[in-house]
Amino acid sequence: MSPGQPGAPYAQGFASASGYAGQPATKKSPVGWIVGGVVALVVVVAITIFATGILRLPGTTASSEPPKDPKEAARAVVNDYLKAISEGRAKDAVKMLDTSSINDDSLLTDEVLKDSLERAPIDGIEVDEADGSGPSYQVKAKYSVAGDSSSEDFRVIVEDSEAKIGASLPTLSLYGVKDVGVKVNGVKAESESPSVFPGSYKVEADNKYLEIEGKSTLTVQSVTKRDTSMLSLRVSDEGIKMFREKVLPEAKKCLASKALKPGCNMQLEAKTSNGFEIRDGSITRTQDAAARTKMEKVIPKADSSVPTVISSREFGYFKINAECKKAGQPWQPCTLTGFGSGSTWGKASIDVTDPSLKVTWD
Repeated sequence: MSPGQPGAPYAQGFASASGYAGQPATKKSPVGWIVGGVVALVVVVAITIFATGILRLPGTTASSEPPKDPKEAARAVVNDYLKAISEGRAKDAVKMLDTSSINDDSLLTDEVLKDSLERAPIDGIEVDEADGSGPSYQVKAKYSVAGDSSSEDFRVIVEDSEAKIGASLPTLSLYGVKDVGVKVNGVKAESESPSVFPGSYKVEADNKYLEIEGKSTLTVQSVTKRDTSMLSLRVSDEGIKMFREKVLPEAKKCLASKALKPGCNMQLEAKTSNGFEIRDGSITRTQDAAARTKMEKVIPKADSSVPTVISSREFGYFKINAECKKAGQPWQPCTLTGFGSGSTWGKASIDVTDPSLKVTWD
């Protein structure tokens, strides 16, 4: 049979989809099409589920959509905020705040917050329903800091389904130590009034020669309930040691001098108030055992106005002997008594922020 005639097989000698040329084609089973369709449907559904966030892989979380009800959104952001603080997630908590009014956020860190939670865990969180007509809402919440019950009224702004807490954060009062850098929970504070979350804050002088005097750990429950103790500085053991090493050699040198002007701001006048002339180079200044012990154990104090300057004049009493004379008379031994110039020690001071730690006498 020639090509083109009725019944002639087309393209003889080539394999077809169902067998070989000349063999009748096998009819496809509809099952293959059904299974294929189901698989395609499963793929489409899975893609849809992943896209909508319904399907989650183990160990992952899907970001939840904010509540459409603005009051519920306000309540939810306060709850999430307090939960983040209680879990040491400072960065997450900050994201929920309107931070435009925060002047110093140097202590709003995970490091500071986690150190706080070791001493003062936050729990017992209860958040009331939001009150207000929008976009501003008031949300009251209760919680405890280190077992001490507290509460806070939060102002929440809800706009375009986004809720932000007005940043009325509590602050620490570091004004008493403003002249020296301080660390709070191991992190340097950048101002005298840094913002903080509720918690416990240990304040340390950022200078080895100074330390906080008395109470140095402040507890903050809320904006209106916080420790407002005034902090002050004192000289640390390291500072006392340094002061003695720097000052005592100079003090002893002044004490041993026989000059009218020995240094240490304890110079004598050439004439006494009753008319005796004092012979320069003849002066001796001596201490008894008690006075020498007082000198060796001197303890400087931080200046009340400038606490980075430590000082003392408590180096022990000394006696002054010299050679004296009146006009026309010979030199003779004398003892100087009274409270005139040079009868007491000058004040030795060191600015602990000065790298040279230079001693000055006033």
